[in-house]
Amino acid sequence: MRPKQDWVSSRLGDICTKIGSGATPRGGKEVYLDNGNFTLIRSQNIYNNRFSFDGLVHISEQQAIANILGTLDSKIEFNRRMNETLEDI
Repeated sequence: MRPKQDWVSSRLGDICTKIGSGATPRGGKEVYLDNGNFTLIRSQNIYNNRFSFDGLVHISEQQAIANILGTLDSKIEFNRRMNETLEDI
């Protein structure tokens, strides 16, 4: 995948509210698609303040939703355990 001619160049920090590491979609490489509406930007695509299109992968809409829900489940469980610890203190 390469940038389209009508794409505008922007700094990720200017257009994102959060940049950080995340979870690999369940199923790993097995769920990656050659093309799709949901592009998964991985840490290997960001290097030395540059964006590389090499190695971009795509996931299905269902996989994108499952990934978000899985992340939310993890955060809820983390908060539950933190609250439990704080109550014990």
